[in-house]
Amino acid sequence: MTNGYLVNGNWDEGKGKGQLPVKHIPIEAVDKLADELVAEYCNSEFRKWYCALINQHGLERVIYWRGRAASGNNPARLFSYYAKQAGDAKQSMAVVTSTSTPSAAATDPIASLSDEELEAMMDATLEADKSNPWVAPDG
Repeated sequence: MTNGYLVNGNWDEGKGKGQLPVKHIPIEAVDKLADELVAEYCNSEFRKWYCALINQHGLERVIYWRGRAASGNNPARLFSYYAKQAGDAKQSMAVVTSTSTPSAAATDPIASLSDEELEAMMDATLEADKSNPWVAPDG
């Protein structure tokens, strides 16, 4: 992956002024991983969603979810669960950080968590669900 900046819809390898850094993932890598997920989970109708996930969250994170999901009773369903959890957390963080009142971002505990801390929180939630008799088991 190469780092650069998206300036007015064009890719700029130099340092953009005031622009957010964007990681560029080669199309071949996205296609390869999406094809592997389609073959592994036998659901070609989700290929477009897999490509969007890879572009949004990165290769490493999607491969990590894939590895975690492999040990489940229903790997495809568990993979989707991890992806949706991360998407929901990311979306709620974006809403909090885009609000005009600084107090909202300061009071939201999710907004200040790193990616690793969010993953640890998801792991802890899954472990707690396993021991909770009121939560139905996967599969």
